[in-house]
Amino acid sequence: MEKQRQAILHLSDEDKQLEEMARLIAQSITHRVQDIHNSCLDDLITSFRKRLISEEYGHLPKVASYRENIAHTYTNFTTHEFGFLIEIRTDFGGLFLNDDYRVRQLKTGEMPLFDDIFDMLEAASAEVDWILLGFYPSHGAEIVNAAVLDCRNNKFKQSCKKQGLRKTTYLGLGKTSPFRKQKDVEEPTVVKNGDQFDLTIGSGFQVVSQAELFSNVLEDTATALNLYRKKRQFTATIPVQMVFEALRSESKTHRFLYKSEYVLNILRKMPEGVIRAYFRDFCRRYLDVGKTK
Repeated sequence: MEKQRQAILHLSDEDKQLEEMARLIAQSITHRVQDIHNSCLDDLITSFRKRLISEEYGHLPKVASYRENIAHTYTNFTTHEFGFLIEIRTDFGGLFLNDDYRVRQLKTGEMPLFDDIFDMLEAASAEVDWILLGFYPSHGAEIVNAAVLDCRNNKFKQSCKKQGLRKTTYLGLGKTSPFRKQKDVEEPTVVKNGDQFDLTIGSGFQVVSQAELFSNVLEDTATALNLYRKKRQFTATIPVQMVFEALRSESKTHRFLYKSEYVLNILRKMPEGVIRAYFRDFCRRYLDVGKTK
């Protein structure tokens, strides 16, 4: 990117320079869109595992040597405390956070401590005194939230709780594979229009099949109902949240462990008009669909 920018700056024709700069911006946006379409939660978990706990690249296996270096460098201090600063850039905006019977949608840059990430941080807390978390949107420099976790004397979980951070289960597509898949990057077009440039960004992608989506909704709605009964925190995608809210009252009358086939049977027994009413109400409350202007 920097080499391209320098080459553009050395162009003698100012109009050509502006056109190539606009093209470079369009290409950057195109690749960014592809990254978003091809990403999932497991990518973040893999990055955490690699940078935090892996033997080859992780910081956790090196904590003992870090502490030793600090002790040798700062000999005038009688005590030394050590911590990790972790900056996290994500976009889980729009997911529904279900927390003790409360529901809200996450903002861009917000990230609950999903199960695997919580476990890795808890493992790290046994070796450090502090963990500082900074939550950012995937794009931009403005911080959305921050947490200072006291890990001394096994206080990690207590410190998380005080700051509203709980172990959270992710439900819906987008965990182990992308919800949208984009293999080929379309070349963007740049057209000069007077004193400005019109950029056309290709964003073609393939979504998962309806069969895969429906199967996931049944399975993860069952999990949501079980977690809801246990007052466990979880996030859900729109399809899972819609069906979960339609069936939530059912969890108060049934005491068995929900499975996907049970969810399907309950849906089949519900009158179509009742299901449609639930879905319409959901769309009005969260998606601004059907509201009177």
